Amino acid sequence: MNVVGWSTILPMEGVFKEMIWGGERLRELFGYRIPSERTGEYWAISDHPEGRSRVSAGPFRGLTLGELMGSHHGLGGLGGDRFPVMVKVISPLQDLSVQVHPDDRMAREEGDWGKPEGWYVLDCPPGARIVLGHRAGDRRELEEMVRGSRWDLLLRSVEVSPGDFVFIPPGTVHALTAGVTVLEVQRTSNLTYRLYDYDRLGPDGRPRELHLERGLRAVKVPQWDLHLVRGGEAPGGRRTLWDGGPFTVEELRVSPQGLCLEVSRPLCVSVARGSGWVLGDIEVPVAAGDHLVVLPGEVKMRGAFDAVAVRV
Repeated sequence: MNVVGWSTILPMEGVFKEMIWGGERLRELFGYRIPSERTGEYWAISDHPEGRSRVSAGPFRGLTLGELMGSHHGLGGLGGDRFPVMVKVISPLQDLSVQVHPDDRMAREEGDWGKPEGWYVLDCPPGARIVLGHRAGDRRELEEMVRGSRWDLLLRSVEVSPGDFVFIPPGTVHALTAGVTVLEVQRTSNLTYRLYDYDRLGPDGRPRELHLERGLRAVKVPQWDLHLVRGGEAPGGRRTLWDGGPFTVEELRVSPQGLCLEVSRPLCVSVARGSGWVLGDIEVPVAAGDHLVVLPGEVKMRGAFDAVAVRV
């Protein structure tokens, strides 16, 4: 694979996930061929065993990121046997459960990684709010409020608009709400502890499982300040949204004059709005809802589109 010169471009085809809270919004927004009217997630760039995306064009068509890492002794300088970042599109028709993800230390008990994540808001109704954080002053108060179902007093929320970005470290109580579609960037982990699910019934007609013991252990108390970036200008076509590890997130604004990037580590590129082209070892037409992995080298983008770029 290229390590100098033009970047190797890997267009990705992801995996859809049907959810009890899903709907048809992914098709309406991006023209995706969804499997049902209960489609909630699209795992666009993923090497997780529960859903692996594959290269959709070019010389590596049909291969997963894990297969490329194994057959090429690392992917663009990455070691290990698992691509470290996942990129999803999540679009709930109903409110998602109130949940928390563990940090690395707690996740190691289950043989996995901790799960920091970030949400870039793609679409939402005016005045939409998401659950983000809690008001408990100490762990005893947290447990009393959770076990007493005092959710209105416990949960914090924040208003969001398209173009906003929030970073959600492990231990943060959070939930998406109906109608808020996000691009989710996360570590390759699927550990989630559900604290509250609105007494919703699962497909078997029973209340869905909660994970109170592990969830309460995972929540960080007291609540720290959270990183929220509002939509805004991108001087020079680039705007940093998060740069605190374990990944870096930028917003790219591509114009007909073009945008050139020198890529030193694998870059996940997700088109949020508009259309254009990405040029590396191959030229790839892109539109809203398309996702690529760009390997080290030089890449050029042109057209009229906004994208989210994640450096691993």
